[in-house]
Amino acid sequence: FTITSATSYWTRSQSQTQDVSETIQTTFGPPAYATADGGAGPESITEVDYTRQLSEEIRLTSNGDGALQWLVGGFYSDYTYRQDQYSINDGLTPLFGSPNLFTLNSKDHLQQTAEFGEISYKITSGLKATVGARHYSYSQDGFVTQSGIAVGSDTPSTAYTSAKNSGINPKFTLSYALDSNLLIYGTAAKGFRPGSGNTPVPTTGSDS
Repeated sequence: FTITSATSYWTRSQSQTQDVSETIQTTFGPPAYATADGGAGPESITEVDYTRQLSEEIRLTSNGDGALQWLVGGFYSDYTYRQDQYSINDGLTPLFGSPNLFTLNSKDHLQQTAEFGEISYKITSGLKATVGARHYSYSQDGFVTQSGIAVGSDTPSTAYTSAKNSGINPKFTLSYALDSNLLIYGTAAKGFRPGSGNTPVPTTGSDS
């Protein structure tokens, strides 16, 4: 058999700032745009994202050209995502008593493991059947802390999230080689995507 190991690590950070002056005007409806005329003036929001992930997969695959072939392996992943958002403008204070339009800090952590394998057998020289299964397990946890005029309170509030699941995904393939250049096959398989805990939907403030 052949052993294959694949390890990867990546990290990324990015930031963006965009103008939300029009959003302030249409959401809250101040009498004018300029602060001298009773408005909030120019407004921007900044978002900063940090992401990193470590993953490892190892596979053992049979060699040779016999009728029976097999593959087994394992997978591990550790993923972390963090986001900071803020929008502060002194022009909001005369209208709302606070310069904090929106401040958010959030973090999400996801760990996954999986064990998988499959066996294929040549029923005839052209007909081959493959059956396989993948057992997966994951756990997710995180939090969201937010405050500001847009969420209805200048006092930071934190919501914690969590989710976990495990199961088995089967796979079945039937193929037939008409010749060395033409293969007909059909595959039935089950897959999944990790879920995540949900944060509360705002019931007060402009976000509601």
